[in-house]
Amino acid sequence: MRVLFVTPPSTARMYPLIPLAWALRSAGCLVHVASWSGFAPTINLTGLVAAPLGDPVGEPDRLAGPAVVDAITGYAGRWRPDLVVWDRCAPAADVAARVVGAASVQMVPVPDRLDGSVADVDWATQVPDATLEPTPPSLRPAPVAGDLPIRHIPYHGPAIVPSWLRRRARRSRVIARLDPADARLGELFEAVDGLDLELVCAVPMRELPLGVRIPGNVRILDATPGDALLRTCSALVHDGAAVADALAYGLPHLVPDGTAGAELGKRILQLTADPAVREEAERLRVEVLAMPGPEALVSVLTDLAGGRDRGRGRHPG
Repeated sequence: MRVLFVTPPSTARMYPLIPLAWALRSAGCLVHVASWSGFAPTINLTGLVAAPLGDPVGEPDRLAGPAVVDAITGYAGRWRPDLVVWDRCAPAADVAARVVGAASVQMVPVPDRLDGSVADVDWATQVPDATLEPTPPSLRPAPVAGDLPIRHIPYHGPAIVPSWLRRRARRSRVIARLDPADARLGELFEAVDGLDLELVCAVPMRELPLGVRIPGNVRILDATPGDALLRTCSALVHDGAAVADALAYGLPHLVPDGTAGAELGKRILQLTADPAVREEAERLRVEVLAMPGPEALVSVLTDLAGGRDRGRGRHPG
C-alpha cells in the first residue's frame, strides 16, 4: 500500500504524524511525506521520503486553495497513493485524494481540538473518510462516525542526550517550550530566577533575543531529547502547542497568558507541588495510554484504503 502524508511546513504540525507514518512503513507500506520543497530536508531528518510540492503558494502555513490542490494532485497523480493522511491545516490534500481515488484521512492535533479552531476549517468538498483523534475522550466531544482514536506518541526529531540529563535531578525540573521570539520567554526567566527549581528551555542559544538574561537555574538546550527529558520533568510551560506531550507524560502544564513576575513563579511552583493537579495529570496520562497506538491503526487504515473504489477518481494525465 502507498501512503502519502501531507503536512504544512512546520515541525509542530508534522511531528504528530511521524509515529503513524513509521508504523505504516514498518508494516511494509511505502510512505512519502509531502510539503513545500523548502521543508524537504526537515522531512528527511525523520528518516522518511520527502515529496516536494514546489514553492509555496497562498498561505505557506495552510495548504489550501486550487493552486495547492493542483500541486498535491500532480504528485499524487504520478505516484498513485492508496491512502492520503493529512494534517487538518492541509485541507487541499482531501480534495487531491478524491481526485486520484485514494482514501482520505485527516489528523486533528490535540492543540487544535482543545482551542476550538477545528470549527474554522472550510471543507472544499465533504468530510474525509476518517478522522484521527489523539485527544483523550474526556477532553473532546462525543465521537462521530469515522473517528479513529489514536494515542499521541511524542516525537521531537534528532537530538543528543546530554550527560547531565543522565543523572537524577536534584530539584524539580520544569521544561519550557516557547518560541524564542515570544516575549513571554524573558518574563518566564525572570519569574523563575531564585526559585528552587530547574528550568530547561528548549530553544537554541543562538535564537534567544539579544540581551535576555539567563538565570543560574535555567538550562538552554539546542535540541530537545524529548523522551529522555520529559520523563525527568515535574511540569511543562508552553505556548499551547505542547499540550499533547503534557498529557502523554502526565505532566501538569501551563500556558502563561497574561501572567508574569512573582505570580507566574507562584503558579509554576504550584504545578510542581499541588497533589490535586498532579492527580488530574496522571488521570489523563492513563486515559491517553489506553488509546490505540499507531501500530493498531495500520490494519484499520489498510482496510479503509482497500475498500475505496479507485475508479471514482478522475486520474490526471
